[in-house]
Amino acid sequence: MSQPGVRPWRRHTWIAGLWLAACTAGAASTACRVPILYPPLAREELVAAALTSNVFARSRDDLADLRVLNDAGQPVPFVLENQETREQTLARRDCPMSTPQARERDDQALELAFALPTNGVSPTGLTVDTPLRNFRQRVRVEGAADAGAWQVLADGAMLYDLARFVDVRQCDVSWAPNACRRFRVTFFDATRDRPDDVREVTSGTAGTNVRQNVRSEPFRVQAVRYWRTVPVESRSIPVLTAYSVTLDAAASQPAKGLFVFRSAREPLTRLVLATPSRLFHRSYRLYGRNGPEEAMPDDPGRLLASGTLTQIRFQEIARTEMTIDFPVSRCREYVLVCETGVDEAAEITVARAEGMTMRVIFAATPELHYALSFADAAAYPSMPESSTIQTLLANGCHPIAASLGAGPSIVAATRPWRAWLNNSTVMIGAMVIAGLLLALMLVQAGRKLK
Repeated sequence: MSQPGVRPWRRHTWIAGLWLAACTAGAASTACRVPILYPPLAREELVAAALTSNVFARSRDDLADLRVLNDAGQPVPFVLENQETREQTLARRDCPMSTPQARERDDQALELAFALPTNGVSPTGLTVDTPLRNFRQRVRVEGAADAGAWQVLADGAMLYDLARFVDVRQCDVSWAPNACRRFRVTFFDATRDRPDDVREVTSGTAGTNVRQNVRSEPFRVQAVRYWRTVPVESRSIPVLTAYSVTLDAAASQPAKGLFVFRSAREPLTRLVLATPSRLFHRSYRLYGRNGPEEAMPDDPGRLLASGTLTQIRFQEIARTEMTIDFPVSRCREYVLVCETGVDEAAEITVARAEGMTMRVIFAATPELHYALSFADAAAYPSMPESSTIQTLLANGCHPIAASLGAGPSIVAATRPWRAWLNNSTVMIGAMVIAGLLLALMLVQAGRKLK
């Protein structure tokens, strides 16, 4: 029987001790640190260190756990930015030409001669308009000054339409800028007879006979449009970094056109695929997800991109369009769903994965060393002094390139209680223990009332 004046809580102090120990264990969170390496400084400088796959794999989705620490473990102001560069965008401008002069040569070639009008600008390419389908046409382009000799601008260029195999058409020819005023386009074998696609097969006692009709179908040119590329504007484009992505053979199903690629949660924005198929043309959908637990039969993840993949290696024709661009994503897995072929499953691998180059920029002094801290469950707000670094960058201060050292080393987090509050596992455990304590207290109180 419990003594008068003794509360049930005091008889269960050992339970409270367990609860406090659990909270203390949860609060003792850890973080990772890697040294920031750069050449010796003669004065205070801005330093920029690019984040690596190790950082992305362990950090929060919003990267709010990143901090730059000095030798004393004190945080210093920094900014996190996507590295960019300037690039000029190009556009095509039409170049008017005179009416062409046509000449049919004895070797079944067709020549079209053009001349620039007065004050016309020399072109850097042309487009041939033709109504034909399923053709391959070799072209040579020559240029000359007003009274000069002809020089070859593009030799062996191939125009083609492969509608019989894939929906691909190529009718452009380009060359380097020059000062030519006259141009000559030669279409080789333009007047030759072409075999008909329809064949007649007969069989008899003497064997099988195949007869194929031959039709006269010259290469018909509706128009030749000349153009030049000119810079339109200068824009900022991200500097991309190559990251490692591997094919998950266990999760992939090539026979069903499903391929799963794993990454370390880097900020990817492009996948360059490869296939050994010489004639490859498939529609695709690319999804992103953060783990196998998200894999549902009808929901492979979040849709990132869709389109068509094409690769042609056929005689003189070589064309590859196997690049997928998508919004910046930090996913553990990328699921590629392709339209399946008729005869066999296609092999697809990632030749290259590219993503944003993210870097931390801070002001370093010669007498101190610095390290990057991450993988802490806590989210740290930006320091007010970080705006001064952005001002320095806007005023033309160029940071010194740095790199992250080997590691990371595991250290105790400097703000354990905040990490504990952000740790859902610890919070759930604490709630369970608190519930058990309350139940025991109620049972004890009920016994005392009897």
